[in-house]
Amino acid sequence: IVASIAVTVPNVTIGRTVQATAVATMIDGRTADVTAQAAWTSSATANATVSKSGAVSGVVAAASDITATLFGVSDKKSVTVAAAA
Repeated sequence: IVASIAVTVPNVTIGRTVQATAVATMIDGRTADVTAQAAWTSSATANATVSKSGAVSGVVAAASDITATLFGVSDKKSVTVAAAA
């Protein structure tokens, strides 16, 4: 049974794609990478999109919350898309 999920998202820039990860902690303390099993969403797809596999793409320089959910347990990370260098 999943007790919690921790989402990690690397720095995102406009026009680039990075891989987010989700690690679940079970009620017995074990951890597991559930990146591929989680359902991914972005709170502002005009700013950053996220694929079914957790790939985050920057669209414009603005903020978005990236959320991973598994078995009703979720975690989100706020990301701010940076302008390309």
